[in-house]
Amino acid sequence: MTKSTTSLEKTILDLYDTMSRTQRIVARQILMHPMETLTLSLNEMASKTSTSRATILRFCQMLGLDGFHELKQLIGRRAPEDRGNSMLQWCALVGQRCVTETFGVLDVDQFQEVCQTLASKRRLVWYGAGESGFLAEIGNHKCMHLGIDSLCSKEASHFLGVAPALNSDHAAIIISQSGDGSYSPVGSTYLEGPVQQCRQRGVFTVAITSNPLSWLGRHADEVLFAQSQVLLTKGNPVVIKAGFEALVSTLAIEVGLLRGAELQSEVRKL
Repeated sequence: MTKSTTSLEKTILDLYDTMSRTQRIVARQILMHPMETLTLSLNEMASKTSTSRATILRFCQMLGLDGFHELKQLIGRRAPEDRGNSMLQWCALVGQRCVTETFGVLDVDQFQEVCQTLASKRRLVWYGAGESGFLAEIGNHKCMHLGIDSLCSKEASHFLGVAPALNSDHAAIIISQSGDGSYSPVGSTYLEGPVQQCRQRGVFTVAITSNPLSWLGRHADEVLFAQSQVLLTKGNPVVIKAGFEALVSTLAIEVGLLRGAELQSEVRKL
């Protein structure tokens, strides 16, 4: 093998069919969790993959490497800053920063209280317009797997249509990057209607926004801050919402745990 940082993944994939069962487990760990692999010692890697030190060393030899340490060095050098692509580097760093800062400023006590309240509700309603609608779908989809009764609404008209059936036994998670509709041609009307309907019906509302001082942040029952980065092209936003996706997923998972869901981490098979 040519010890090129750009060929590591390709080499593993090319050799995958010739690997033993245990070597494939090691390969999946490296391909799907490279950053975690960087933090592991040889013994920890063996424990993580339920294999052995010898298996991992044979895997490294199969790749033409001297050992696990060299493999980790190769993984570490695969960072975007070494790939000669400034935008790739920027996006990777911004995405990482968004997630780090989102959880870095998170009020853990508040987050836990929000999750406990959501877990006590019969149904959750995830709402977001435009790109935030896809984040609402992510939350709703995770709830489906976690056994949580929920629905997703991606338009104000749809939310207003289901609003008459909502009551204090429901909760709404409303997602908006700006929190005030500053990038929407209709302003904040897509937020005001749903929030007002929730208030009239006693529905507990949680805002997820990058601006806790926005209209949404000031009118929801609870507000969770998610970091994002906005690029503008001809006045239109292109938003990196890595912090949002991480927070939405964590929120759904924590509610699921509080409701008795059993979770375990695994390396998914390729």
